[in-house]
Amino acid sequence: MKKILTIVSLTLSLFATTTIAQKTDDKAAVLAVVQKLFDEMAAANASGILATGTPENQLVAIQKGRDGKPRISVIGGEAFSKFFTKPGAAKEVMYDHKVEIDGDWAMVWGRYVFFSEGKRSHCGINQFNLVRTDAGWKIANGASTMDPNACTEKEGNEALADRDNCFRRCVHRRGKCIQRSFFMMKGFVLALMVFAGSVLGQTLPATSITPEMRAAANEAFQKQDWKTAAAAYEKIVKAEEKNAGARYRYGMSLLGAGSNVEAQTHLETVFAASPNPVFGLALARAYVRNNSTDKAYETLEKSITLGGISPDSLNGEADFAAIKAEAKFTDLVKKHDVAVNPCKASPSFREFDFWIGEWDAKNTQGVTVGSSNIQLILGQCIIFENWSTPVSSGKSFNIFNTTDKRWHQTWVDDKGTFTHYIGGLVDGKMVLDSDTMFNGKKAIGRMTFSKQPNGDVRQHGERSVDEGKTWTTTFDFTYVRKK
Repeated sequence: MKKILTIVSLTLSLFATTTIAQKTDDKAAVLAVVQKLFDEMAAANASGILATGTPENQLVAIQKGRDGKPRISVIGGEAFSKFFTKPGAAKEVMYDHKVEIDGDWAMVWGRYVFFSEGKRSHCGINQFNLVRTDAGWKIANGASTMDPNACTEKEGNEALADRDNCFRRCVHRRGKCIQRSFFMMKGFVLALMVFAGSVLGQTLPATSITPEMRAAANEAFQKQDWKTAAAAYEKIVKAEEKNAGARYRYGMSLLGAGSNVEAQTHLETVFAASPNPVFGLALARAYVRNNSTDKAYETLEKSITLGGISPDSLNGEADFAAIKAEAKFTDLVKKHDVAVNPCKASPSFREFDFWIGEWDAKNTQGVTVGSSNIQLILGQCIIFENWSTPVSSGKSFNIFNTTDKRWHQTWVDDKGTFTHYIGGLVDGKMVLDSDTMFNGKKAIGRMTFSKQPNGDVRQHGERSVDEGKTWTTTFDFTYVRKK
């Protein structure tokens, strides 16, 4: 009997310790991805930012407007990666984080503080959903609240230094943060060993899903070997009923294998448990295959409120071929387009589109003084200027602010200049003003953009030192479209 108890105790202890080590490894790996995102943001490395997420990842920003109402923005991963252009300008510190892991899904949640150019910009809550892929953990989506007035006294540079270091230790060395939890877990292991001695040989079953089984399922899914993938994910789902990612892939594999009724059952389950546009698209496909068109439309309608599905995905889906010509489907695509790209259909956001393009800027003598690449980015919400001359370069972000109903331009350059312009359309011209200084006195800087009859754009710069009574021209450029 003593031998049996010893074996049981050792087995149970080994199982518990192994499970803890696996969870600790996963926790460290998950936190490492989040910290990697922050590091790449600070380095302004667009490719590095993209590498931390899945190809279809999205970030949701929830900001409080001046009227107190929330403003929600959905940003694709690629657009988000282009937002950071100056190495060292951005720093994000996340602390008091919590991590939940369920199979191939993980969630990281915690408070954060964002610094711009060394100054605290805003604070809020970060929440990231990650999935385990063949390439390791990747961010599938995330959400952040953003409020400059939500920062506490403790959320300053010095106060967060230790927390930032602790987060990094948790990520890279399993330092103090994880050690505390680990010591508590070791006490739990000892308690299990005592319990094992009292139950006379009963053992806890080890998980039936091995890393090799997950890898095989992922490989079959990527290769679109649907029958093999379905069989592999069926085992995972039976062992891990709450694994939403595995159940979604099981449903998708069943669709690929032609088992449409069974696929619908599992996709209904996963969409009810975790409603999102990705799961909604899959479920709608299953409904159409099973001749439940009304339910397909109902699911697609609900997906609009969840962030929407890209029109390309809807129009390109072969399962929707039979309903694409229907007016109801066409209308749904338009609604999804607005949900995914809320700025695209707004007339206000389109007022400055005449400036978009590749331009040579010429002075009044017709001499080219610079070039500018004006792009529409971030879901067609931002007009992004890239200005360059032989001796300098600069960039600006231009956006219509839905709170104050005015256009805002933020200009920065390689000489350290920062200027914030505010304005809007006046008689068909975009007029932007800024508060500035000239010869030690307060002044108003003005830029007026006007579309010319031949398609060129005139940018007229002026300055007033008498509160707008008189104006002096500072520059006068004509943007000529490159051929």
